[in-house]
Amino acid sequence: MRRFTALAIAAACWLLVAGTASAAPTTPPFTECPPIGLDTGCAILIVLGDGGVQILPDAAQGPYDGVEDTLIGVLNNTTGTTITSVPLTGPAGVFGFDGDGICSPNNPTQPFSPGPPDANAAVGPCTDNGKDTSIGGYGGANSYFTNINGTASAGTVDFISALGPGQTTYFSLEGNITASDINIVSGTSVPISAVEGASFAGTVANFSSTNTSTLVSQYTASIDWGDGGSSTGTVSGASGSFSVSGTHTYAEEGGYTATITITDTSSGNTTTVTSPVTVADAALTAGTLTATGGVEGSAASSASFAFTDANAGATTADFTATCDWGDGSTNGGTVTGSAGSFSVDCGNSHTYAEEGGYTVEVSVSDDGGSTASGTAGVSVADASLTPVCAAAPVSPQAFSGPTATFTDADVNGTLTDYTASIDWGDGVTTSGVVSGAGTYTVTGSHTYLSTGPFTIKTKIDDVGGSTTTATCQTLVFAFAPGRGGFVIGDGNSTTGTAATFWSSKWGKANSVGGGAAPAAFKGYALNPATPVCGVGWSTDPGNSAPPPAGPLPAYMGVIVSSSITQSGSQISGDTAHIVVVKTDPGYGPAPGHAGTGTVVAQFC
Repeated sequence: MRRFTALAIAAACWLLVAGTASAAPTTPPFTECPPIGLDTGCAILIVLGDGGVQILPDAAQGPYDGVEDTLIGVLNNTTGTTITSVPLTGPAGVFGFDGDGICSPNNPTQPFSPGPPDANAAVGPCTDNGKDTSIGGYGGANSYFTNINGTASAGTVDFISALGPGQTTYFSLEGNITASDINIVSGTSVPISAVEGASFAGTVANFSSTNTSTLVSQYTASIDWGDGGSSTGTVSGASGSFSVSGTHTYAEEGGYTATITITDTSSGNTTTVTSPVTVADAALTAGTLTATGGVEGSAASSASFAFTDANAGATTADFTATCDWGDGSTNGGTVTGSAGSFSVDCGNSHTYAEEGGYTVEVSVSDDGGSTASGTAGVSVADASLTPVCAAAPVSPQAFSGPTATFTDADVNGTLTDYTASIDWGDGVTTSGVVSGAGTYTVTGSHTYLSTGPFTIKTKIDDVGGSTTTATCQTLVFAFAPGRGGFVIGDGNSTTGTAATFWSSKWGKANSVGGGAAPAAFKGYALNPATPVCGVGWSTDPGNSAPPPAGPLPAYMGVIVSSSITQSGSQISGDTAHIVVVKTDPGYGPAPGHAGTGTVVAQFC
């Protein structure tokens, strides 16, 4: 419950209290005062209500001492305000107490209230109190006086026991005054709505004067804005109805209480009004969100968001920012800036697991409640694939094995992400088989219909869109048609060396590290049916096991031997290597038609 302070009867905001006040008397007699002297009731009644102050006269009651003292009653007619004092103004001398108050029957012919001896004047029987220092006890049983100015025209009537709603008390003033001689200023609070950082200008309080003839020029006002700031208010109005306005900028949102002090310069009386202040958080305005998606699994994404705060005094500590990458991942952003202009940096801390389109959102919250956000679509690129040729540089016509290996910059890649196709270089393309993890291998099988160099291209596709191709050069060869194969000595097997693989003078044309070959050997090994590295061969002497009739493959696989021996009718040797010989024309199955060529590669 609010109390009226000693300096501020008008501190009560009359219209803020809900409810219906008890009906104040509007016609005399006013029984709020007991019979004193010549009066049977109050000559003047001050009624304090939720809507303001009334000063009501009873013309039938004159000075209670028959000379110049006026009996005044007070009624608290509010619905919920406790009153502790009333500041009032009257003619000069109304507070100049001369000793013939309520408790001092200086006129012995008048019957005053019975009671103990007056504590102040020490004369006459009356009801007195210990706080009233006026000689003669003008305060009666419950009142005393403070803040009396130099001309005794203004002061404050204080109540020992505060008046609750519906309660009354009384006191007296010096002089034969009327209701129109008394002026009481009462104030009404005005709720103030402002925005942090923006200048507020407007009415902060209203007040009224019971003396409607008072001029606006006799009032001044000061405003304590409740946040440590203060300023002089501007008073405007007339005919007893006035307002106070002011200008102020609150730095932060929140609730405050503004205290407005109104001073009547003609009397020195002050009236205080408290008005509630609600300062809203300044609005945030979203700017541009700039974002990049990066590359799945490898290159981090980035995002930055610009925004402004209408409060130019805001600091970065006022804000929290959240970056939502659109894939279920969030992190806090770093806010920088000043003077109302800020930006959020989401950092380069997020890497998308998969390629594709995502929506990035950055949201900012002010500690006062305002928010701003922005969104931007980003495209996350598929991570690059790095291929390596894996096809054998030399292969028989039936190729089977790896053609490429590759890695994916996306560490989250899985085997099912990839498909491969193999262009064998002869007009045929088949699917490749992808296997592995981390480093992947593509394998395939294909039978060439001819020999020679071919370009094998292995194309790898990622479901995310990345593609790459591994290119290999492979020399395809075939053995002599039929079964078996031709032989050269190991001294003639170096790439680029001329080779004689069939001749009646084979032993003279070939150098064999393990010793001279038997003269009966002409260069053709019948067994095994297909030469194999590391597996020895055997044949009959001369051309008793006839070689193929021809034509020979353009690129032919030839056995390289380092040891050739004869045992009876069988000649045998080792298979130290197999090389590819580019054959020359002129070959014939008879030893007189030599088979020659150039060693172009080693198979094994």
